[in-house]
Amino acid sequence: QYSHEFEYVFFSDDDTYAIVPNLVHFLHNDVSIQLSRDLGVAYYGGRPMRRDHNVSSEWYDQYYHSGGGYIMDMHHALKELVTHLSVSGTCHSASGVDNTHGDILLAECLLEIGIVPFDTRHPVTLAHRFHHNEPNHIVLYSGDSDDIGGNFYALYSLGFISGVDGVASDSVMFHGLKNPYYLYNIKFYLDDCL
Repeated sequence: QYSHEFEYVFFSDDDTYAIVPNLVHFLHNDVSIQLSRDLGVAYYGGRPMRRDHNVSSEWYDQYYHSGGGYIMDMHHALKELVTHLSVSGTCHSASGVDNTHGDILLAECLLEIGIVPFDTRHPVTLAHRFHHNEPNHIVLYSGDSDDIGGNFYALYSLGFISGVDGVASDSVMFHGLKNPYYLYNIKFYLDDCL
């Protein structure tokens, strides 16, 4: 119903902090978004994660972690997904596994109709723009296997880079920011340093 009013829709968890000026800049200037727009193909982008850390890192085997947020264009990706669901009523799991994780199920539905993820990392540094953890955790993560949350992301994240090198200067979203005061401090840090 709103497809004529908006070009993109983004999904995230309720504790994800979106840096709106960076998001707008990304949507207007990212090469992969421009390419999808010029070619008239579906755009689906966010934080790339592998479904299985023992599997290859091919883009077709990826999904975007909902915590770090992901974006779909309204005119192709979302429209094709809605059309597919209205005709078939469901998506079949590409992996043959009954998957209850919404972000993985969405990726499998999109793959079923031929929509594959775009790479959203910075084109030069390969640092990520969509972050599935809060900034302190990303910057301070040491690769210690006792750090369960960090280890999960290091294992499953495509192109994982630890420390500040893994944070693009034009980062779009951070996940896990539950305290409003922390949001204020992060905004101050990002405005000052990035």
